[in-house]
Amino acid sequence: MSSTNINIIDSSIAAIVARLFTHPLDTIRVLAQTTLSTPSYSYPSLISNTKSSPDRVKHIYYFFKSTIQKNPVIQVIRQTPIKNLYNGLPIATILGIPSTSSFLFVYDTFKYRLSSNFNIKDDRMLNHILSGTFAEIISGMFWTPMEVIKSKLQASGTNFQFREIKNECLNKEFVSQKNFTDKRITSSYIGRNGNINTFEISNHIFKEEGLRGFYRGYFITLAVFIPHSVTYFVIYEKCKIWGRAKYLKKNELSNSIDLPFSSYLLYSGFSCAIAASVSNVLDIVKTRTQVSSHESITIDDTGKLHSIKNLPREIIKNMYKYEGGLRAFAKGMSSRILWAVPSSSISMAVFEVLKDRRNKINLEKV
Repeated sequence: MSSTNINIIDSSIAAIVARLFTHPLDTIRVLAQTTLSTPSYSYPSLISNTKSSPDRVKHIYYFFKSTIQKNPVIQVIRQTPIKNLYNGLPIATILGIPSTSSFLFVYDTFKYRLSSNFNIKDDRMLNHILSGTFAEIISGMFWTPMEVIKSKLQASGTNFQFREIKNECLNKEFVSQKNFTDKRITSSYIGRNGNINTFEISNHIFKEEGLRGFYRGYFITLAVFIPHSVTYFVIYEKCKIWGRAKYLKKNELSNSIDLPFSSYLLYSGFSCAIAASVSNVLDIVKTRTQVSSHESITIDDTGKLHSIKNLPREIIKNMYKYEGGLRAFAKGMSSRILWAVPSSSISMAVFEVLKDRRNKINLEKV
């Protein structure tokens, strides 16, 4: 079997293992980012005007309690049945294999080609930047349809209250998630029987928007994940270089430069936490673009319904206006990190260990 085929198998195994372990966290991330909530307000004047210490402590206690209860992640965990956290798992597994496989395979192959053919050594930052960018562009062709379908499935199968919007508002059948601000409603399609499955949602997307509907948010996905991947791989590769140097210093008699599984987990998790934090702002916009239909409804101050195109700039404007200003763009950051770190750590660590084992077998044969 060729090294290319083995590389693809390694990355596929890594994709399956990571998805099975981290899919519920991914569902929590999607729900946290797409839940509309009122801005959180503090009570500094109330606290400062309270004369007695017990009353002041009481107000501070209730303030922090209210803040925690309004946290989107806490709301999602409390209101979502465990079985619904696995919504979208089949489609995520089926399309996630070529997505993750192509990403890891293209990155690893492109990094090697840049080093051997263009003399851009694989320990240089430029190599990591170019390899990560190219891998994201190619894998995005698989990632985007998966994210569009999976995110809709994840966002639709919860026990949040929904309110119906009359057909004449948009001349389409929609059910909208309850809007906590009474200002803005984002619509997502729910089947006539109140349930939703992969076939129904795929059929609806194709009828409404054609093939391009499955690639909704492709370019904003690149805008999110190219900086994410570049940040991740630059830090991760530097960590590996540092780790190998430290490992060889400890084990001077060893000729192996392979790192242990735990090191790959640690370096990948650390790199991903930083990258996920940096790219969270645009990831919220991407997720809402993909979850919603091609139109949304806004409600003005007079209660009148308006249909708007669900463009990224409109989503950004409405998030800033109705959901707490800049604070809205940090929504779901904790859930995103909680999902991305184990997902990236497991997939990369499994891939690296399998690759190291394959290289060791090949050397022994020689």
